Amino acid sequence: MIRSSTFLFLFLFKSKTKFHFFLILLILQKKTTNEQYNIQPIIQVMIMVPNNEDIHADGISVCLKYLKLVKDYVKKFDFSKIQVIMNSISTFPKNQDILNKGIEILDLVSQTNKNIKNLQIIPSLLHAVNFTSNEEISLKAFFLFEKIFYENFSQINEIRMSFLELNGVQSMITLMNRFPTNKDIQIESCKILEKISSNFDEAKNQIREFNGIEAILNLFNNFPQNEDIQDQAFWILRDLSFNNEKNKTRIKQLNGIELIIKCIYQFPQTGYLVYTACDVLYNLIFETDEFEKIPKKIVSSALLFEGLEQTIKKMNELQNNEDIQKYGCFILASVCFDSGLSVNQNVNQIIKLKGVETIIKAITNLPNHPEVQYYGLSALGNISLSENGRVSIRKSKGIEAIIKTMFNFPNDEPIQSKACWTISQITKDSSSVTKFKKEKGIEMILKTMENFPKSERIQLYGCVSLLEILMSRKSNQNDIKKLNGFEIISKAMQIFPQNGAIQEMGNQLLQNLN
Repeated sequence: MIRSSTFLFLFLFKSKTKFHFFLILLILQKKTTNEQYNIQPIIQVMIMVPNNEDIHADGISVCLKYLKLVKDYVKKFDFSKIQVIMNSISTFPKNQDILNKGIEILDLVSQTNKNIKNLQIIPSLLHAVNFTSNEEISLKAFFLFEKIFYENFSQINEIRMSFLELNGVQSMITLMNRFPTNKDIQIESCKILEKISSNFDEAKNQIREFNGIEAILNLFNNFPQNEDIQDQAFWILRDLSFNNEKNKTRIKQLNGIELIIKCIYQFPQTGYLVYTACDVLYNLIFETDEFEKIPKKIVSSALLFEGLEQTIKKMNELQNNEDIQKYGCFILASVCFDSGLSVNQNVNQIIKLKGVETIIKAITNLPNHPEVQYYGLSALGNISLSENGRVSIRKSKGIEAIIKTMFNFPNDEPIQSKACWTISQITKDSSSVTKFKKEKGIEMILKTMENFPKSERIQLYGCVSLLEILMSRKSNQNDIKKLNGFEIISKAMQIFPQNGAIQEMGNQLLQNLN
């Protein structure tokens, strides 16, 4: 039964003047201290007059006011009320006030009301992203969507299907094209598209069909000096070009190869960027006549095309040749990149040919060559995705080599990041954890996290490694605590509040360390 205040509201509303609308809101505000009277009549009227823009704009304004004033009411703001707010956003997409305040309500409720499944509000956020030309509102909707996306990342398969059904790919690309010079929008949109499309052909195809490849390649021209954006562009191009001929063709048609080579020459000392760029080139031109387009300075064609056996043989014959060792490690890393059957076969073949020992020898013999160290760590990291690979690395004294590299290059972020990622894989093997601990590896991981507090990758891979170490043996918690692990992990969580993986693993670590 609708309360008497609602009838009063409807009676005054018949005059259709905004003055009367505000009058009844004032009456409702002063009528009672019971907050249930304050919002429910407004929600009822918004439902009864779904197409009146003024009513919805003012109704949302008052709802937001009460939610801010009466904190406990946020917990009572159930999904039926949220649905009314979402309908307002969908019905009046060009009303900036409705979008702005509606998104703020969704944000408040998503933070406080644990009974609301945040995935349910994604449609309204994507709708707002699609229809508003206001940069501030777009950012507000986008970052709330991103937060919900990462908080629910464990449900990635469900999110992917819902994202495609809601034209989410098109929304992200529209956003990139609408605000081409906004760094935050470009880099975060690329991250989401990468996670949605990873090993998911339908999403990869949609990105191409909605001209997403053009939007991504535009980043090289729009942000020529920004390493982070260029690196993120390479990450998604690597996924898009892997085993997808149509995407490869589109990238080539848009002069993608030339743009990638130009970027490599521009940032020759940025190891992680060059490595990812080379991965994209590898996907684009492997076993094609276009290999000659790639300068020998970037990739050694002899090593690439002569196969694993010849690559390892040449590395063993020319142990002090920096180029041979560098490109050899790069090729061995590349053939172990994905987790498919052929890659597992490649890992087993590398182990059989004593390629793991060859990589470790390259790292050991050329300790002052950062690119050899970086690509060597990349190769060991990719090999360690396999259980056999982890065992082989441990038996070949790879753990000692990795820790020594970290010690030799304490200020090199790409090397430290790659080392942390490699360790996060190796520590899945309990015997490797024992060896790692003996070599003071826990101390090295925590020191690296402390030295690079703003490196998201180092903090993420560091947390993964520490969690693997802790799960391997409960007593390892004492070592982590003695080395200020609790404080270092807490700091990582404070600096990266929107990274769902860091938050989830950090919470697990802190609970076990308490």
